[in-house]
Amino acid sequence: KSLVFMAIPTTDYRNSNEILKLNLLGQILNDKTRKLVREKLAISYSPNAGHYANKDFRNYCYFQFSADVSPENAEVVKKAFDSIITDIAKDGITMEDFEGNRRPIINSIKTNMQTNGYWLNRILSGSFTDPTNSKFTLSMLEGYEAITLEQMNETIKKYLKIENRSFYILQAKDEIK
Repeated sequence: KSLVFMAIPTTDYRNSNEILKLNLLGQILNDKTRKLVREKLAISYSPNAGHYANKDFRNYCYFQFSADVSPENAEVVKKAFDSIITDIAKDGITMEDFEGNRRPIINSIKTNMQTNGYWLNRILSGSFTDPTNSKFTLSMLEGYEAITLEQMNETIKKYLKIENRSFYILQAKDEIK
């Protein structure tokens, strides 16, 4: 097997309005990655993409794409990741992409807010060491509801740049040609 991994840097976690848009875009990228790499090309069972937001290190957030593939498909999946990025960067996303990924996030937040675990783990956990944690978490529902398609397409233009990507292909030593 080979692992293909690609990353594109974004912004700092403390930029909460941007993080919500980037997380939503990460969901859209994941959906497109699954459809292309798993369903259309059928070269990886569980490819994924998303936005990784790190709270501990400044400016350490990024889009990531990854897939386990046979060595002969490593370049194919790299090109597939590139095509997803270039297509979205060129054309933006559709209302179907936008609402089809935003609505489940909003519904999940609403459902989770009705549980004790949400309040204990998402709101109270870490709020003494990082008071912004509870403020950010409490504003997520409002934040996701306020995001527009136009804002998402602006976010794409700002962050989803193929020239900023880094990638690697990891292969077992005995499979390297």
